[in-house]
Amino acid sequence: MTSNDTQPGKTLVLTVGTGDMERQEKTLFQPLRISIQQGGWKRAILLPSRLTHEYAEELKQRLAREPVDVDIEIRHLSKKGDENDLDACYDHFDRVLRDILEEGIPPTDLGVDFTRGTKVMSAALVLAAIRRDIPRLRYVEGDRDERGHVIPGTERLAEPSIAHIDARKRLDTAYRLMRRGNFAAVVDLLQADPDELPEEFREPFASIASVARFYAAWDRLDYGAAHRVATEEGESLGSGCKGRWSGMVPSPATLDWVEALAAPHPKGELDRETMLFAAARIRKLVVDLFANGRRRLRDAHLEDALLRAYRILELVGQMLLFEKGYDSARLPVDDEVVQATREFLEQKKEGFVLDKKTNRYQAARMPTAYLLTKLGDGRGKRLRQEADTGAIPARVRNRSILIHGFEASATGPQEMRGLFDRLEQFLAGEILRDDWAKSLSVARSMDFSPGTAATG
Repeated sequence: MTSNDTQPGKTLVLTVGTGDMERQEKTLFQPLRISIQQGGWKRAILLPSRLTHEYAEELKQRLAREPVDVDIEIRHLSKKGDENDLDACYDHFDRVLRDILEEGIPPTDLGVDFTRGTKVMSAALVLAAIRRDIPRLRYVEGDRDERGHVIPGTERLAEPSIAHIDARKRLDTAYRLMRRGNFAAVVDLLQADPDELPEEFREPFASIASVARFYAAWDRLDYGAAHRVATEEGESLGSGCKGRWSGMVPSPATLDWVEALAAPHPKGELDRETMLFAAARIRKLVVDLFANGRRRLRDAHLEDALLRAYRILELVGQMLLFEKGYDSARLPVDDEVVQATREFLEQKKEGFVLDKKTNRYQAARMPTAYLLTKLGDGRGKRLRQEADTGAIPARVRNRSILIHGFEASATGPQEMRGLFDRLEQFLAGEILRDDWAKSLSVARSMDFSPGTAATG
């Protein structure tokens, strides 16, 4: 046979056995011929054992003499006895399927027929096909005689759907990804045309994907997008998450938490009531960033974790100032305490930045900490200590490749975990106190990794 095109086209892969040795024509060659001739195949690849290689060669020669426009190839198992070795069969068949796919043949143009061969060969080919996401399986069935053999002349092709197997496999993979916090991957994995899914999987796929979209947005700190997902889904969010998935459905407390974080930070000139609102939102943001930083540590994203820790200390200073009626971005130039702090900072060759548009001072983290001290808040000194020699020295953060440096500045995983342990002691013991444990529990509710939150 000569090739029809440069591109091999639709390809059928078939295992080759012995058939009934007394009736090989009707129990081996005829069923194989039926399968090859039906389906519009351009190429057929025969997979015999060493024992049945001669039968594959004979079938190839027979088809060459018939008006069958199909190229025939033979790729036999490596050695005698492999037909009863599941690993050997699987490895060989998987390589064959891989090679075909690498030629550019899409899985939808590839079929496998596991009718003939040992049971081990048939099982191995089906397993390899499922691994390679090949949707078209087939075997020759028919009426059976008293020995359980298909009666010649009654043969017919059966093409069982693997849609259920594929759907369950995707859900298993999605579950593992969800537990590791790989939410965006879950969304991609479960995107599917509902018409292509078995009916019983349509609701779970859509429901789990919605929950994953919620967590993906929350995890990337896009609280607004997460809140929109929750709002669009309403009470149906996670309604299709049953069994092991039920523990991953956002709780009412989680939804309230994200809704609060999604509220925009107030801008412009703030009155006392608005400053207290901003402080309350920042309290939640501090906890949420801490939980987010822990997840970055879990995934060994050390530079990302470092920046979150630094930003937390900045937020703490801003929050404490809001609680005292000061906005670090709009400090009044005529305020006595602000003036005293400015004069003190000038002696240290530091200071506020004057915003000429608003005629107000802006304070970075260290000036904010000094201002808090002048206002009688001892936590200002603690903020300075953490910035100088404590959990997150400013010089370390500034050297990060993500800020001003040219290489990673975070230390190793163990040291970074120690940094977050110290930061947690500071936040729990001196900043949020009684609110810490409850708030952190909600902020960590998307962490389903083993040993943390419940997995359902």
